Amino acid sequence: MIKKIASTLLAISMLAQPVLAGVSGIHEDGYSASGKTMYKVTCTNGKTWRIYRASGQWYDGTGAQGGQSRSLNEQAAFLCR
Repeated sequence: MIKKIASTLLAISMLAQPVLAGVSGIHEDGYSASGKTMYKVTCTNGKTWRIYRASGQWYDGTGAQGGQSRSLNEQAAFLCR
């Protein structure tokens, strides 16, 4: 339970950071099959991504998306470039 609360607080703090260029929004969007929090990233060009982080790696429905050292906002900006 404490781990879940800490994870939620971390996600909230990441979402509260200023959004980077090319990104129009980042929102929690359910859970992956493995129970990880999914984030919906919306780009200013209209493209959307659903990503989650597991074992220090960002993933979407097709597999690993790189960004092992990136924060949520940094990964969103990378995907929306």
